[in-house]
Amino acid sequence: SVSINAAVISPYALNGCTELSKVTLGKDVSVIGEYAFAGTKVAKFRLDPANTALSFKNGDDSIIYKNNGTQLLAAPASATTRVTTDATSISTGAFSGNTNLISVVANNVTEVGDYAFSDCAALAAVTMNKLKSAGNYAFAGTAITKIPNAAGLTSIGDYAFAGTRLSSVALPDNANVGNYAFASNGYLKNATLGNGVTLGEGAFFKTALVSVTAGANAKIGLGAFSALT
Repeated sequence: SVSINAAVISPYALNGCTELSKVTLGKDVSVIGEYAFAGTKVAKFRLDPANTALSFKNGDDSIIYKNNGTQLLAAPASATTRVTTDATSISTGAFSGNTNLISVVANNVTEVGDYAFSDCAALAAVTMNKLKSAGNYAFAGTAITKIPNAAGLTSIGDYAFAGTRLSSVALPDNANVGNYAFASNGYLKNATLGNGVTLGEGAFFKTALVSVTAGANAKIGLGAFSALT
């Protein structure tokens, strides 16, 4: 077990502490970095009652929220398998490295932070009907087969969907797509780019694309379709 009262828990802070099962977050904790508790046995958090920055919701002490419950901050790596939340954003690294997570329903979420679901290898079903922005590595290394709210997702970070199981991608008009956003995906065969889409470097690097349709004024980054398999 461990008690932490640092304001910021750094990325990877306790990653791989395989016997760790109990964590108490002190009154000053307000930021939890990506993969901080990945590879541990932590199933629930304990929260100091004097902590005014963080909170639980609906009696569920396996997920921590911030900003009056609107921002989902973190979940333990070993417990949560199915998540339903009314949060409007999901923070950097909130579920990163959680190999038990299989589904997420978050229909008020408009923004998913960097690494939020990265390396959640069992995550196959994500429903986010209002999603507009996915950060760097947001869904990298997951098993998802569809982009959440593809028609409204206009900001896609670097490696956001790299190494997933997407079979097709349809990007809306004026979407901004980061470097290697859909890279390393042997399932991905079809891509449709709306008008004014901007693709970063290597956006579809090492995919299985056989069909690409691009709208007017699309901007294609260096090596965006290189090393197709």
